[in-house]
Amino acid sequence: MDWQKYFTLKTLDRGLAYYENGNVLELMQTSHGYEAVVQSDSGNEYEVNIEIENDELIMNCDCIYGQEMGYCKHMAAVLYAVEEGAEIIQQHDLSKLINRLSTQKLREILLSVADQRAVKYKLQLLAENDPQTVLKQRLNQIIRKYSAAIDELESRDYYNFSEEVLALLEQDIYEIDDSQWECKAECVRYVLDAMHRLNLDEELDDMWMIFNTCYEMLGAILMKDESRLGWMKKKLNPTYYHEMLETIELGV
Repeated sequence: MDWQKYFTLKTLDRGLAYYENGNVLELMQTSHGYEAVVQSDSGNEYEVNIEIENDELIMNCDCIYGQEMGYCKHMAAVLYAVEEGAEIIQQHDLSKLINRLSTQKLREILLSVADQRAVKYKLQLLAENDPQTVLKQRLNQIIRKYSAAIDELESRDYYNFSEEVLALLEQDIYEIDDSQWECKAECVRYVLDAMHRLNLDEELDDMWMIFNTCYEMLGAILMKDESRLGWMKKKLNPTYYHEMLETIELGV
């Protein structure tokens, strides 16, 4: 099957890099295709589901690109893993394994997972009535992490920095419920403000991805309902508003 036809060359390159670096985790064969967890370089995890129907692929990923903009690098990474013969868990084997575990053992496993830094952060985020504080703290941590080299970032540093910021956008901010759309929009705006303060080159691919994702998300949040136009006119920087409309128009 020519599965590569679904992806751009750039997406294929990134997907191959993810596969070769061992970022495809928990690859599992299902009755209709495959499921897997793909870990980004910053440690965030994305769930990928691929179904095969009449020699065509139906693919889903819980990153923002997979959900809103088509086929992503995480999907490509999984397909490379399948093509290259990576170890695959059969779905029924996993179910049998879980059934063999005692309640006490399952509790121990859950507690050990909950002790991981990323899971602790997610629990903290879910516990907040207003997640803005936690998200802003997290973004500031990412910026501080790279601040020593922020003026002379090597290409790898740009990539790692953008991966961590994109994970914040795609996972944490994206998952804020639409009933809190103002909070969601404020968080995206905060990311944009921070990126502009750093004077990063928007023309670089990795930086462009951050800005483009922000404008895509703002468009999805604010253009969803006419009642949100008031917030947009009052609080959104005119430059952001223009870039948001241009991004939506181009559909990039």
